[in-house]
Amino acid sequence: METTSISELISWHRQTDDLIRQGSCTNPAFIKPYHLAVLAAKMNAATDRTVHMPKGDLEHYAARMHLWQVLGQEPPVLMNEYRETGRFQPLTSIQSDDDVSQIADQIIELFQPICTDDVTKYSIYSLVVEILGNCVAHAGGMESEPYGFVCGQVWKRARRAQIAVIDSGIGIRQTLECCGQYGDRLATENACTLATEYSVTSKAGNGHSGYGLTLARDLMMQNGGALHILSVDEWFSSSGVGGLHAGTIADLNLYGTLIVLEWDTSRPLNSGAVYARWPNEQKEDEDDDFNWDF
Repeated sequence: METTSISELISWHRQTDDLIRQGSCTNPAFIKPYHLAVLAAKMNAATDRTVHMPKGDLEHYAARMHLWQVLGQEPPVLMNEYRETGRFQPLTSIQSDDDVSQIADQIIELFQPICTDDVTKYSIYSLVVEILGNCVAHAGGMESEPYGFVCGQVWKRARRAQIAVIDSGIGIRQTLECCGQYGDRLATENACTLATEYSVTSKAGNGHSGYGLTLARDLMMQNGGALHILSVDEWFSSSGVGGLHAGTIADLNLYGTLIVLEWDTSRPLNSGAVYARWPNEQKEDEDDDFNWDF
């Protein structure tokens, strides 16, 4: 099973535009959660939310992942949600802060059959809570709209997992510009890269520490997995193999931010080891709920 690349994410964004306009696209060679997260967000924002999709594997995967249901539509086909090749977290809309812990609990259930390591499970839970919390904090949709969508899958035989989260916000750059703290740096730096830096946040003083993407980056690097971020016309990618990379994309029809986490389930995750490398003042932050006892 090939690790997802940033170029694949960018290519799929372009193909979903064709799918929405024409009802056709090139089926991905290997369908993953990010395909459905992107499609759900774009269909939700479209004037015509009707999903027209070519028959075949993509339609079947979309039905299994609840694409039509999350958009309030009847699926054209009914699929068995259990498969021996993997376990799914179907597409779920993120409507409020109250959804964060509930969705995190559901995602942890994916790992129960393959993971007996409580440190790893706690680390996954902490990571998901942080990323979903960011989605709620930074999405710019109206109250009647979801803040975003999340879905995931665990491939037991391939020993891989992927979680994809996409929000309906204004994007990382504009969000950081609005807080007025990072203007000089944003003039010369990639906004997605800046957002992964320890303590960078647009919500300082409002219960958001700015550690979510830093935790995601460091945990994926620790594991040898990958973190990919696409936000409007910028991207960031990190992996334990390929290192850190960032850039811009011309003419990408993307609103909000997509975060894709992909890692090796045969290797542990230890958020405590990540926290221990961070500055000491973070451990004394009254607003965070991190457990430092690992």
